[in-house]
Formats: sequence, C-alpha cells, structure tokens
Amino acid sequence: MNKGRAMLGIGKKFSFKWVPFGTDTFYTSALCDQYSLNHVGTMGALLEFLDTKAQNHPNHRLLATLEDSSQADYTSWHAIDKHNLNQIDAENLDDASGVNFEGGEPNRYCETKEDFPFRLKNLEKAAQTLRFHQLEKKHFWSLDHGNHPKTAKQHEHDEWGRREITTVNARPNNLFKQGTMRENIVFVVPVSEAYQSIAAFPNGYWADSYGPHELFCICRHFDEQYGLKLFGIGADTFGLRKSRPLETVTIEAVVKDVMSLYKSFEDDGENHEDFVFNRLCQHSQHNDFILQQFHTG
Repeated sequence: MNKGRAMLGIGKKFSFKWVPFGTDTFYTSALCDQYSLNHVGTMGALLEFLDTKAQNHPNHRLLATLEDSSQADYTSWHAIDKHNLNQIDAENLDDASGVNFEGGEPNRYCETKEDFPFRLKNLEKAAQTLRFHQLEKKHFWSLDHGNHPKTAKQHEHDEWGRREITTVNARPNNLFKQGTMRENIVFVVPVSEAYQSIAAFPNGYWADSYGPHELFCICRHFDEQYGLKLFGIGADTFGLRKSRPLETVTIEAVVKDVMSLYKSFEDDGENHEDFVFNRLCQHSQHNDFILQQFHTG
C-alpha cells in the first residue's frame, strides 16, 4: 500500500494510505478502492484532499466518510441488508460471475469490485419513482437527549446541538472529533455522477432516518437543480458541495429546499424557521459546502 503525508495549503498535515479493495481494510462494504486518512481534523483539509486526489482518478467520484467511520460502516452494512442492495437478480445472471440460481436463490451476493454495478443498479431501481417533494417534512429539526423539543437558540448551545443543522454547519470540524480512531475513509467510486457514489457506502439504517434510496433521490435533486455534489456521508450526516458559484437568489432556493425536508415542533418558537433560514443562507454565502442530517432522532 502507498502511504504518505498530506501537507495542504491550509497548513494541516495528516497521514493517509492507499488501500486497494480486498486488502487489510475494514470497510469492505464499499466494493471499491479507498484511501484511509488519519487525524484529518478539519473540513478544509478533507475538501482539499478530495480536490487533489480527484485528479488521479478520472471517471470516478470520491466519497468521504463523515463522523465516526466505524459507526457509519456499521449502519451501512445494515442499510445494505435492510434494503437488499447486494442482491444479484436472475435478470443480471449473464453479467455476474460465478452466480447461479439453483433452488431459486442466488448462491452469492455482491462481494467484489466487479459486483458494484449490481449494487448501483439496485439503488437506482429503488429510487427510480421517488421525487424530492415526496420526502418533505419527514424529520423534526432536532431532539435533545431527553427527547424534549428545544428552540433553535437553546439548542445551538446544547451539547447535542451537533444535530441542529445550523450548528453542524457552523462547526463542521466537530465531525472529525467523533470516534476513537479519528479515521476517515475516502472511497474511489466508479460512477459518473456524484450522487451515484452513495451506492459505495449506502446509509440510512435507523428507523427515523431517510433510507439510502431516499438519500439518493435527495442528492440527485440538489445535483441536478443546483450543481451541489455529494462529497461525504456518515451515519446521520451527508455533505453537498458547490460545483459553481451560486447567486444569492439560488442560495435562498437551496436553503428553502433543505428546510422543506424538516418540520418544526409546536414550541420551537415563531422565529425558529427564520433563524434557521438566515443562518444557513449566511453559511452558504461564505462556504462551498452544506451539511444536512438524515437521522435527527
């Protein structure tokens, strides 16, 4: 494996190594090659690493883990199993090596790099009829550890405020402080569209989460409508990034679409949505990424 240290323009140094699929990697659910990054520390460092390494992988998209990578790997495996994303159907038999359907069931499921197209096809099929508007108002903004609703200003200063969308965007570096290993994985995914890369690391396992097919639909919407590209995903957070400068009116439209996915508690306060809207617009004016939660319980 190739190892190295990345010294980025922002002055952040961290170690990384190239991990081909099938070697001593724990993140085998991805069905693709990957980089292992240790102690990245900041969102800026991660984004610059993605920009640098993308040049080495034409015809691929890079997808980073966010939050605790081992937790995200756990939920990814469960999401894959729950939604049958590793299934190889009989109609794909001619394309699948070493698969037969004796007894009506396949003798194996997706397990190699060559099987990745089947995983992607399963996810695309599940999301085929979904539309963005069908997913609106599915989640509450946030809950504290006692399951009691809080106002935006109260929640911003609460230790569980990392689940509040305004806070996770204002303090993105907190995502790199979760877990004991301080490791982030960057998957090198053989797809043409950024939103398709979610097939490498499907997430959305918890009962109150969007499923991986729903996340695929959401990311597809923001990509096709605004040029916002999926760059990272964890157990309950995903990140989109600008591919071009956006005018103020477009940023406001993006934020309105983001907010349409959430619903408020009755006692969130009259100014709650205005507070969130203004904060997210301000963030998006000065940054090229926006983070969203898909597990808010």
